[in-house]
This record gives sequence, C-alpha cells and structure tokens, in this order.
Amino acid sequence: MENNINTKIKKIIKLSFLLISAYYFYLISNNPLEYSIVHSIHLVFHEAGHPTFGLLGIQFLQMAGGTIMQLLIPLVFIYYFFSKRDIYSTAFIILWLASSFFDVAAYAKDAILMNLDLLGGDNAIHDWNYLLSTLGVLKYTAQISSSIYFLGIVSLVSGLAIGIYDLFFNKEVDTV
Repeated sequence: MENNINTKIKKIIKLSFLLISAYYFYLISNNPLEYSIVHSIHLVFHEAGHPTFGLLGIQFLQMAGGTIMQLLIPLVFIYYFFSKRDIYSTAFIILWLASSFFDVAAYAKDAILMNLDLLGGDNAIHDWNYLLSTLGVLKYTAQISSSIYFLGIVSLVSGLAIGIYDLFFNKEVDTV
C-alpha cells in the first residue's frame, strides 16, 4: 500500500515538473530571444556550431552550423534517452527542442529587417539573412520562420503528450 502511495506521489511530482516546464517553454516561445537561461544555452550551442561546421571549409555550412548545432544537441539527447528507453526524459528533452525551434524561428524572422543585436556587433553577418539570400528565398522569410515556429509547437505538444503517456499509460517501462 505504501509503495503504491509513493508511486502516485512520484508521478504527481513528475507530472508537475513536466507541466511547469511545458508552460515555461510556451511562455518563452512568445519572445525566445529575451534573456533567459534557455536562450543562453541555445546561444552557446549556436555559436559553437559556426567554427565546428566551419572546419568543413564551406561558408554556407559554417553559417548554417549555428542553427544546425543548436538543434542537433537536443536531438542527440533525445536519441540517447530514447535508446535507454527513458521515455519521460525523452519527453522533457523534446520540450527543450521546442524552445530551440522557437529561438531559431525568431532569428530567422529577423532575416530581412536585421534588427537583432548580434554577437560581433556591426561587423557580424546575420546567419539567416545570409542563408536565405544565398538560397534566393529571402522574400519567403515570414513563411520560413513561421514553419520553424510551427515545428516548435509540434515539439512542445509532442513532448507534453509523450511525457503524460509515459507517466500514466506506458506499462512497458516503469518510469517511476
């Protein structure tokens, strides 16, 4: 009986953490580039992506490398936790991926106006202006950034749904 109560308490705590996290990521989705610890984490991975992909010697990949790395890091963690059959942790990292999509969407949305303060100051190249201009699709900035934002919404809802499923319906793996 006591074990059953402990299991229920753990599920309530995990559900609360999942819901609070999802709500937090949703709140920052409205202005993801405002200072937040999450944006700072994204920025570190983003900036690390430029020299990492720059090693390939292709300027387009160097410029895209920031966004690639920013999205790749959560994907690596999703793969890791999923391969360990830790579905709850996988769900939480999908929420992190959602916040990364929101962050990227805000940066992409700025490709035409270029109002964001960039690291490197006035001499910095705006990644998304460069990428979309190079591809000849700068005029589709709004649609592209909206599509990226939509991927964030899909990830947010998916992470929440997967976490709830794991806590209440997944009988295959004991997550508590």
